[in-house]
Amino acid sequence: MTFIDANHLNVKEIRAGWKGRQDNARPELTEGRHRLARLFYPAFFINGTFRACQLSLAFSLNNLTTAMHPSLATKTMKSKFSILTTAVAAILLSLPLGTIAKEPEHADAPKVSPADALARLKAGNQRFVAGKLQHPHQDSKRRAELAKGQRPFAIVLGCADSRTSPEVLFDQGLGDLFVVRVAGNVLDDHALASIEYAVEHLGAQLIVVLGHQRCGAVQAAKETIDSNAEAPAHINSLVTAIQPAVEATRGADVEATVKANIDNVVEGLRSSEPVLKKEVETGAINVVGAYYNLDTAAVSFTEKKKE
Repeated sequence: MTFIDANHLNVKEIRAGWKGRQDNARPELTEGRHRLARLFYPAFFINGTFRACQLSLAFSLNNLTTAMHPSLATKTMKSKFSILTTAVAAILLSLPLGTIAKEPEHADAPKVSPADALARLKAGNQRFVAGKLQHPHQDSKRRAELAKGQRPFAIVLGCADSRTSPEVLFDQGLGDLFVVRVAGNVLDDHALASIEYAVEHLGAQLIVVLGHQRCGAVQAAKETIDSNAEAPAHINSLVTAIQPAVEATRGADVEATVKANIDNVVEGLRSSEPVLKKEVETGAINVVGAYYNLDTAAVSFTEKKKE
């Protein structure tokens, strides 16, 4: 078997080599190979990783049809190619998309423990507060590394408020944080699925629920519930999600409700089954709350101690 370096494949050379082998082939065989090529080219060129497979498969089919040529009539060959084409298409369609072209999920960087990840975030926020930003991992070298895959060291579920970008508050760069943002930093199935993906497939071991001072979503929920009103359109879904925090902080100010909402989301993540709860219980991951002060730029963390 010949091994081929996929990094040095050239599409024009592939096609030229294949065409050269067709010179003495019968027209009906060439047509059959073209039909198979049209089937395989789109599937395997989705990701350059599979170009070697494409070349190997193409020449294998070429050799097969050449070997079959002397003993089969034109009509039979056309029928065989039609059946083969249909069979291969059925196989490809039955496979998960990732089986055909799966992008690497992460680079070769080692996993970062929950404690180390939290220390990085705290150090980054201290730089932000002091105005001594490093703006790490934002150059062309970093972009080239990330083209091969990602390995964020922490997950941040934060509010969509334009003043609270986690990459800025924690002085991080490209590929450092896996960020999910929604008004009120509430938890729904889409956010949960994203977080589970980052834990299971990207190797992140720290989840941070980031709320902030004077959160508009929490304020709106509090006012809506206190006045027995109903928020318009889809905003009402945010009110519903934040309502437990509002009910738990009746008579308190909005900041108390913001912090209660953070705690509720943290607990929702820690108890989420079937993925996160078992990871938390074994100590593989940690979930912490965080509160960003708009006035001071400081982020304070609330860590739940093991019972």
